[in-house]
Amino acid sequence: MQIICNKGSLFFSAEDLAFTVVHLVYEEFHRSIPSHSHGAGSYEIHYISQGAGFAQVEEKVRPLRAGCLYITGPHIQHAQWPEPADPMCEYCIYLKVRRQKTRAPSQEAPASLIGRLLEQAPSLFLENAGEAGPIIRRLFQEIQEEQPGCEIYAESLLKQLLVTLARNGESQPAGQGRAFFSPAEEAPIIMEEYFLYEYHRATLQELSARLSLSPRQTERLIKRHYGKTFQQKKLEGRMEAALLLLSDSQKSITEISEELGYSSIEHFSGAFRRYFQVSPGQYRRSGLAQRR
Repeated sequence: MQIICNKGSLFFSAEDLAFTVVHLVYEEFHRSIPSHSHGAGSYEIHYISQGAGFAQVEEKVRPLRAGCLYITGPHIQHAQWPEPADPMCEYCIYLKVRRQKTRAPSQEAPASLIGRLLEQAPSLFLENAGEAGPIIRRLFQEIQEEQPGCEIYAESLLKQLLVTLARNGESQPAGQGRAFFSPAEEAPIIMEEYFLYEYHRATLQELSARLSLSPRQTERLIKRHYGKTFQQKKLEGRMEAALLLLSDSQKSITEISEELGYSSIEHFSGAFRRYFQVSPGQYRRSGLAQRR
């Protein structure tokens, strides 16, 4: 994984919306991303530049090929995994969006062009990104090269990208400078990334330290944000990852249990059975794993 930009180092406004770029990430996928979702105001633009794989957005699985682009929005469950023989390369832009207070709350107004794009984000899937692809490549190149004025240029490319995608979306059948998140805004991002990438060794104490909160405060924050406890979120991350790992017939169940951080195959199998009412072996033999 190559993180080109992170922690809200780009900020721009478009129409009545304010955007902060959380991550710009380029990755060649040899791993699976388990099912997960992001919090309020969070959007990801996924552009596949080469290779092949699959994405599951909510309950729908789509094949991914070079040139595909799709967007995921707040609270949308999504997962992604590569074709082993032809791993895909992806550009991913993770945005936080908030509405600027440009009118009184009582005033009703139709959604703007980009607002309509965000409203349909979970269902926007382009088999051919068209003009959006070169814009994304140029954006990443601009940030990497760090030429004078690169942030201003990057912001203009991001606006151009959103308008291009919005126009594409409409045709489908039925501020400059740096900004950083406040602790309150950053906490959900820290939690989401922690449960997504570190479920195998997650501890409440470590997450609390990253959030600069006590364990008790962290538990309350998790409950408020997800409606679940720390242990429930950790288990959810492990089990979603287990489903993807079981689809790889080259991995033994013992290897999967170790990769997920379980001390023994018995502990993993027991947890899996309690969660899904079926053993890992039965799940794999049922053929469901191959459909993910």
